[in-house]
Amino acid sequence: MVYSKEYKQKITFEYPCYICGSVLSKARQTINHIENTHGYRLNGRLVGRRRPEDPNYVYINEPKTRSDFEAYHCSCPSCWYHCPCDEDALTSLANHVNKTHKPQNVDPAKNENGTIKHPQVSYVVRSKILPPGDDDQETDELESEDEDEEKTKKKSPKTKAKAQPKSKKKDTNQLGINDLYQRIADLTEMFKTLMNSNSNMNSNKQQD
Repeated sequence: MVYSKEYKQKITFEYPCYICGSVLSKARQTINHIENTHGYRLNGRLVGRRRPEDPNYVYINEPKTRSDFEAYHCSCPSCWYHCPCDEDALTSLANHVNKTHKPQNVDPAKNENGTIKHPQVSYVVRSKILPPGDDDQETDELESEDEDEEKTKKKSPKTKAKAQPKSKKKDTNQLGINDLYQRIADLTEMFKTLMNSNSNMNSNKQQD
């Protein structure tokens, strides 16, 4: 990928073992690991020399979070060569080291007499994972529809129930006007009957 002068990709370096993929923190540690574990001796970089600037990259040394840089690059422990840490990184790094630096086989028992000098894995094994930066953390808060409705819904005022008029109980002992007239008529009839009966009794006595 080619970058313009206005833009330089931010990269940080890893130092993986090109045989087993283990990532070490420094170039010297990687050189020691390759000799002690795999039996190959490599020369280190010249002391006091700094990595030359690159027109396409900005070097981020010792980043604190993952958002401090854009990509990992796998670096050779013996020179300034580096390549992106993708699925082909260990193969590219092994080809470079074997062709350019020609490692010395000082312990053939550790590499099966020199037959193991290429990657045995297809990925780097990071022992340290950087935490994500603030820019990488998304804080999306989702609210349910019920909560939204509760916030937007207005509380309706409580309406008082109208008092129902109390129904008056009908007094069963109270007589209606028609019943009263009927009683008077009955009493009048009884009175007439009684008077007629008395009149008949008096007339009978006079005849005797």
